[in-house]
Amino acid sequence: MPTEREKKFVAHWKTKRKMGKWKFCLVQGVLLWAIPVFVILQLVHVVFKDDHVFEVGQLVTSFVVWVIMGFFGFGLLMWWLNERAYRKLTIKNPNA
Repeated sequence: MPTEREKKFVAHWKTKRKMGKWKFCLVQGVLLWAIPVFVILQLVHVVFKDDHVFEVGQLVTSFVVWVIMGFFGFGLLMWWLNERAYRKLTIKNPNA
């Protein structure tokens, strides 16, 4: 018998996985994780580093690295972990 939390996860993931792996990685990994983390880190860097010099090349490079990490690191990892949990739960409880 699945718990209420497991039922909620299965229902939530059923809707999320409909967007597909690559769109999920773009939305969750880049838009909702990498870009906010990038912005926060840049603000922290500006506020707490006395000798901060604004360099466009470094900013662009850093942004690209964060986007790639967000997409292929965070996004794909979250997709894989959620798919794994979803499969385990639906095999254990096909009616969940």
